[in-house]
Amino acid sequence: MITIYVLFFFASMIHVIAMSIGASMFGVTIKTISFGLGRKLMRLGKVQLSMVPLGSFVKLADSSDQPLEQVEVGFGQQSLGARLIIPLLGPITTITLAYFILGSPAGNAFVSTFYQAFNGAVSPLSEAQLYLKQAQLAVDQEPLLIVCGLVLVKVSALNLIPFPGTTGFQLILTVITSDQTESHWQERLANWLLWPLLLFLGSWLVALVFYFIQ
Repeated sequence: MITIYVLFFFASMIHVIAMSIGASMFGVTIKTISFGLGRKLMRLGKVQLSMVPLGSFVKLADSSDQPLEQVEVGFGQQSLGARLIIPLLGPITTITLAYFILGSPAGNAFVSTFYQAFNGAVSPLSEAQLYLKQAQLAVDQEPLLIVCGLVLVKVSALNLIPFPGTTGFQLILTVITSDQTESHWQERLANWLLWPLLLFLGSWLVALVFYFIQ
């Protein structure tokens, strides 16, 4: 499982780097590229390493957060197409890399991730245990490159589930809010989806604890 954890963090870094490149291509000001979450450990320019290696994120200049400085270009100032493309570049990049590694099975693995994620959350002591055993079996029997491809697929799919903080959530916000400077819809939607997210994560946490102690 440590291998999967490291590869998951690596995939999240690729996801964020791809989004950052996309933002730069559209001229959007990048404020922070963080590898890890939580308290900052070190910073070099706009890139920082944070304490908790459970994911990565990029923070773009956006007038919905605070007034832009004169030299900054905000994400919300971009066209609808650009605001869709920039977040999508993350999962597109990871699924493309996975396809080069796995070939056509990457497509099936991508689609099945959505079912497995929610089925495992509903049944943390049964179905989730099966998925975790399959993951460990893949680590034990498959070459590291294949395991890396599988993790890239899973990260791509999970980022499209519309929970707060994911690409899927950002895409929904982009579609339903015509004016990015108005944040009331963002806050309301985030509050609505927060409890399902906590239940989802809590269920998988139970599954992981049960898997390791049995």
